[in-house]
Amino acid sequence: MELTASFAAARTMSAEEKKAMLCCWYEEYGTMILRTCCLYLGSRADAEDAMQETMLKAWRYMERFCAREGGYAKAWLMRIALNTCRDMLRAARRRQQAALSEMEEICAENGVSDGGCELLREVTMLPPSYKEAVLLYYYHGMTTAEAARVLRVSGSTVSRRLNAAVRMLKEKTEA
Repeated sequence: MELTASFAAARTMSAEEKKAMLCCWYEEYGTMILRTCCLYLGSRADAEDAMQETMLKAWRYMERFCAREGGYAKAWLMRIALNTCRDMLRAARRRQQAALSEMEEICAENGVSDGGCELLREVTMLPPSYKEAVLLYYYHGMTTAEAARVLRVSGSTVSRRLNAAVRMLKEKTEA
């Protein structure tokens, strides 16, 4: 019964009280959460997104946390952060798997051999600037000058990107 009364009291927290509590948590645990997310995700930008999502979830579910007697904010926030990181990685894997299955369908529809489809898969894994150059030059049949206009770079930059992409693809296919 006391838990229900505490939950009712937590529901009556004003927005200012919630804001103050969240600011306190951010000041005390923010750096630790950000570092953990960065190590988990391997990217500062993704870690910042996960940190922001963690704080939004903490705001959203603050009443539940406050309803528990003796809850530890640090453990609760870290659990939210780790679950958020897991969700982000799962979503990224799903997007990658969907893209690969779509690639297989495209290859089958256009009569591309298994080796050609594997090469296309490797092209999609290239860094964006190299991938763009390869797609414009080889897939769309543009000249380096035309690709340079599209990418807003010089023709020699397109040539360098193409050479680097071909080297990368050779290394991957030979390995």
